[in-house]
Amino acid sequence: WLLLHLVIGGVGIMMLARALGARSLFATLVAGIAWSFSGTCTGEFTAGLRLVAGAYLPWCGLGFIHLGRVLRTEVRTSACLDALAKAAIPVALAFLTGELFLTVVAIGFGLAVTLADPERAALEPERRLRRARRFVVSTMLSVALAAGLAAVVIVPAQRIAQGNARGNRLARATAEVGSFHPLRLLELVAPGSMGDPYADYVAGPWVGERALDRRPVIYGCYLGASAIVLASFAFGRRRRGPLILGMLALFAVLLALGRHTPLHAIVRILIPPLAIMRGPEKYLIVTVASSSLLAALGMRRQYEGQNE
Repeated sequence: WLLLHLVIGGVGIMMLARALGARSLFATLVAGIAWSFSGTCTGEFTAGLRLVAGAYLPWCGLGFIHLGRVLRTEVRTSACLDALAKAAIPVALAFLTGELFLTVVAIGFGLAVTLADPERAALEPERRLRRARRFVVSTMLSVALAAGLAAVVIVPAQRIAQGNARGNRLARATAEVGSFHPLRLLELVAPGSMGDPYADYVAGPWVGERALDRRPVIYGCYLGASAIVLASFAFGRRRRGPLILGMLALFAVLLALGRHTPLHAIVRILIPPLAIMRGPEKYLIVTVASSSLLAALGMRRQYEGQNE
């Protein structure tokens, strides 16, 4: 079941990379490999629910991009309703896993990644503003439809949460248990540099979580030195899409740092459902997705340069 969802997420990130302009097979494979073999995804086999819910994150991006494109080009009601349903399905599947917090994160990622859509960037600024209102309303409808489809999970969970403390806003100290330590940034390119979280976690006294026996929430955050180098090739002058993805990856890292920066506390205030989430390290899934897409776009740029 976990392996199936690892594949679902990998295929989703490949299709999303293709939608964002990485159309060659090699480029999309880079995205799939970077996602599937990242330390975050492989490490989540220790917490299967997060891996299953995270698998739908790239599909949320794909659904919202498709919705935006249809709204920009189609006026037929049937086409718009079809796009609305396609945007709602991955959100509903994420809801059905029971991981509310990663579903909210997936929705946010899906909306953010639409800003990197090359077809949107081709529109004149005034047309973008006119389409934005229609897209926002349609997005709200698709999320509402998804919640309705997943009501069989959401309603019982909500009733249970109302009867215990888990349904209330967490204190900041409690919510930020499992913050990503800044020293662990080294792990992005050097796997195992902190030690083995399953056995002898050498750096545990410095980077480990005291409330978790000096262990991290997510046991691996390796992105791959080669994937990061490829991602750097995606950037360039007038390359708006990679810039947005890069900012999204960095924003997720800053959120994952939790108590080490004030950003996490601010986001918890602005997005109420996230106020009852523990473990800021979970936001690293957005960094993995964004970096995988950047690696694919970087591969595409290198491939095109070699063919010129």
